[in-house]
Amino acid sequence: MCGPHLLSSVAHTTRRPPRPGCLWPRTPTPRGRGLFFSVLLIGCCGAPNLLMAPEGPAPPEEAGSGEDPHELLVRFEDSVGPDLRAHTHEVYGVHPRRRSEHRDFEVVTLPPYADRAKILEKYRQDPHVAHVEPNRRVYSTAATAANAVEPDDPRFSDQWALQRIEMPRAWGFMETPGGASDITVAVIDTLVDADHEDLSGPLGRQEWFGDGDRDTDGRPHGTHVAGILGAEGDNGLGVAGVVWDADMLSAAFLDEQDRGSISGAIEAIAFAVDEGARVLNLSYAFEGSVEGGSLPTDCDAFQEGGESFLHCEALAEAGDEGVLAVAAGGNEGSDQDGRAIAGETIQLPAAYPLDNVIAVAASREEDSDSQSWDRLAGFSNFGYRTVHLAAPGVDILSTLPDNDYDHLSGTSMAAPMVAGAAALLFAEPKPDWEGIDDEELHLHVRERLLGTVACGFDDDCPGNLRGDAGSHLAERLITGGRLDVANALDPDIQEPPVPPSFIHAEREGPDRIELTWLDSSPTADHFRVQRWSEDEQDWLDRDCVQGQRYEDSETPEGGSVHYRLRAQRDCADASASDASRWMEVAAGIQRPTEVRASADGERVRVRWQLSGAEHLDRLELQRAGPSSGFDDHREFNPEERSFTETVDETGTYRYRLRACEEDGTCSGWSRTAEVRVEGDGTAEVTEKFTGFGDADADLRCFIATAAYGSPDHADLDTLRDFRDDVLRPHPVGAALVEVYYAVSPPVARWIAADEQRQRWARRLFEALPL
Repeated sequence: MCGPHLLSSVAHTTRRPPRPGCLWPRTPTPRGRGLFFSVLLIGCCGAPNLLMAPEGPAPPEEAGSGEDPHELLVRFEDSVGPDLRAHTHEVYGVHPRRRSEHRDFEVVTLPPYADRAKILEKYRQDPHVAHVEPNRRVYSTAATAANAVEPDDPRFSDQWALQRIEMPRAWGFMETPGGASDITVAVIDTLVDADHEDLSGPLGRQEWFGDGDRDTDGRPHGTHVAGILGAEGDNGLGVAGVVWDADMLSAAFLDEQDRGSISGAIEAIAFAVDEGARVLNLSYAFEGSVEGGSLPTDCDAFQEGGESFLHCEALAEAGDEGVLAVAAGGNEGSDQDGRAIAGETIQLPAAYPLDNVIAVAASREEDSDSQSWDRLAGFSNFGYRTVHLAAPGVDILSTLPDNDYDHLSGTSMAAPMVAGAAALLFAEPKPDWEGIDDEELHLHVRERLLGTVACGFDDDCPGNLRGDAGSHLAERLITGGRLDVANALDPDIQEPPVPPSFIHAEREGPDRIELTWLDSSPTADHFRVQRWSEDEQDWLDRDCVQGQRYEDSETPEGGSVHYRLRAQRDCADASASDASRWMEVAAGIQRPTEVRASADGERVRVRWQLSGAEHLDRLELQRAGPSSGFDDHREFNPEERSFTETVDETGTYRYRLRACEEDGTCSGWSRTAEVRVEGDGTAEVTEKFTGFGDADADLRCFIATAAYGSPDHADLDTLRDFRDDVLRPHPVGAALVEVYYAVSPPVARWIAADEQRQRWARRLFEALPL
């Protein structure tokens, strides 16, 4: 990642966990040292980000992990008094930095020389300690009807995203268009410019929970997010938010570098809940993981490793208070399902398995054959079992400090559209919600939003999207669609139950398979389970059960067994409004994930990821050409992760893979990767460079982004390492780096403005000895 985990300004980030500065291998190679002048041409990111020093003695940056504070979060047993707590810290050689005012834990700072892992283990073995985990660095997630009501804001016509989610029609359904003044919505982010002409009215309170002193009154990221959610509408100024008359609360913990800590996020959440917030907008992310091989179904999955359990617990308890949390899905462009099952890091808080969380991907608008349809943004994370829906997240116009406005991109921009829509539903609930307990209303709001998404006409999900969006979103998201606020507010539309999520199937014996899932529908508590029959070539009923678990004790031995299940209001034959979308899962061999295709001229490159390769015999690849359907094309060793070929005709090519064992048993086919070859270049399905906004432009990988449409180019890692480890420590090298940062933005804009220049730049990159 370039700089912090900032997913705004430019619609792309790397697919690697963040750390200060750019992500680089830690040891420069001889080959990297030979690229001294290449660095000046290619460059990378802004200056390394310095960790915020805690109160009291500050450990040097090299202490700890290099990306996180040299601190722990410690929760003692309830019976442990203050004297014993203090003595425990003294014995372990740490000092308490502060105690949470809202949650029962302490932030303790380790001395510079301390081994954090060893002290962490001592606390874990201490019988007086209930829980301990490392304090973590957190980063913002931004990258850019007849009764319809349109506001008079002069730049509303430039807000394509609000048109896309049908806001004019949605406002027309409301008794008070855009009104939600009685509903508190918390923007948990950076500080917001409270003096902005479009925000001074909606923004009521602002509190600081970050490390160190409050920096300024208004940072770009939080101000932009707040404007998408709640910029004052129909006031003749600037832009309109989803909500025009909001009661916005800013609980800020991200600093001027768009970074914060887990402890600050927990404090901000607790404060917002105490202040009566009904909706939390969480446009930030950090890396977490659970034990590989399964998907989590509750916060306990994060307890054993001590990673992010307290943050998950804080959001779960917010749900107990009737609070809905809307979380940006993250901008790594990765399949969160596959990463979780492989035991790799996933983006939190979006991937927490909680029934009060909505995980939001970013979509973009695409025009084809006079139709307008939705496609997942190339930078956006996705997950058929973990990410709920998409909302527009590319080139989003909103507020910036000092009464400014500009376009940013990222899942950070998509989340506040969903949060704003939730606030409108809280403000004007459906008539049949009368009598629902206040602590459960948020679940019905969530179900309404997820059950009324816009999809393609032929896809197994609700909605009424013009054109065909489902072909791309249906296989990547739980709902298979994109936010449609007009559908959500339309009293004539009946939504089905929320589909089960975090579905996992695992073989527990030669003829026994266990399925688990997260039930998050307030209106359905039955689940119909079906299994694919190779003999019948059809889905056959296995059972209709209650709960979040099903055991199939009569299964074929070996290989993959495919299931699908859906939530139903009862076990009788369900109509479309009484049952959720079908969700599929396989037990056995995991299919390849993150399959991508790209092209340069007539050369096509296909890449993928795979878990459990050591138990496989081969990978099989099929290809569909411009004038033919899928047929067997290549076989690979399980260790291979890419291949390149030259094609002999222009047009669209599609690729899919499956993994096979020696006995011929194979996984299901992967999701299809698609690329268009035009002969003299490519129209591959990735995001193009959309320009730099005023905000945080110094944090971008300028020229690489302009050339590729994304800084997610693996070969740049060597150059980045060379920059930080070889150039920066020396005065001459540091001066050259500074020269690069002065000249690269205009050069990048010049490259990005012309596709021919982008091709030249890409060829120059590929010619370098990386």
